[in-house]
Amino acid sequence: MFASIRGFVRDSPVFRPVAPSLGAGWHAIDRSRLVYDGRRARLRRRADRARPLGLRVAFTPEMPLGRHLAYQLCARLDAPLADPADADVVVYWQDTTVRGPRPAEIGPRAINAGVSDIGKQRVHAWHPQVFGYGLEPPPDATQVLEKSNRNSQHDGRVVAGPSGSPDRVAERVIDTRFSATVVEEHRAVIMGERVVLVTTHFELRHRFKEPALLSIVVDPDETFSPAEQDRLVAFCRAGGADYADLDVLRDRDTGRLYVVDFNPTPAGPPRRLLAADRPRWWHDLEEGWRELLRSHAG
Repeated sequence: MFASIRGFVRDSPVFRPVAPSLGAGWHAIDRSRLVYDGRRARLRRRADRARPLGLRVAFTPEMPLGRHLAYQLCARLDAPLADPADADVVVYWQDTTVRGPRPAEIGPRAINAGVSDIGKQRVHAWHPQVFGYGLEPPPDATQVLEKSNRNSQHDGRVVAGPSGSPDRVAERVIDTRFSATVVEEHRAVIMGERVVLVTTHFELRHRFKEPALLSIVVDPDETFSPAEQDRLVAFCRAGGADYADLDVLRDRDTGRLYVVDFNPTPAGPPRRLLAADRPRWWHDLEEGWRELLRSHAG
């Protein structure tokens, strides 16, 4: 409901002209270290907080927002922020589809140092390299899924054929039906050399802009075979990332996996995450993030 209200206000004739400046102002506040340190202090008083990380972390050229998981995980692990020159770990962070020139402070040990372009066209290019088959619709397809090349647009729609627009991609319609009206999608979090967390989302068919009906935490080993997990990690590496979320679909007829989205700056938690699964969700992410940061500390 709140997302619909926010969208209505954002698109209204009165609000639209001032939205960019207001958004930029809010982002500047949200990214401030003072706000971050306040959040760390509040979490420090919680009895169930994770063990302190003991490392200073730098994000560059941007600071993540409070909704991003990297921000929340650093706060939950009581990690102080630092400038890149003084940090134990540097994270290459830029929440955009195509990144600009890599900053000089991004060395080979920086997390996600190799990320440059995460557009859907790049996802389509990596897929056959990793899995041996692609996302393109079969030649005899009567329906295709068309969506923007840009990340986080949530504008997918099933159409009779591709428009041919250079700003959009067409991919096969993958059958992931859980029931007559509900489909399922897996979100795999890759940190370092392993799949640290898998969340399964149950959604209405082809309702690309709506939140999931329900999200649950599932065991990676019960969802993906060891070989499939290796391919998901390899897909992450193909995009130059040490840390990313992958949206993964399993075709109901063939059993094949398809990675349809690659996001090295994910947010969370999911809106409809089952309440009983939240402790495990945070625990697994915290342990994975701790391990990843330690492996990149220089």
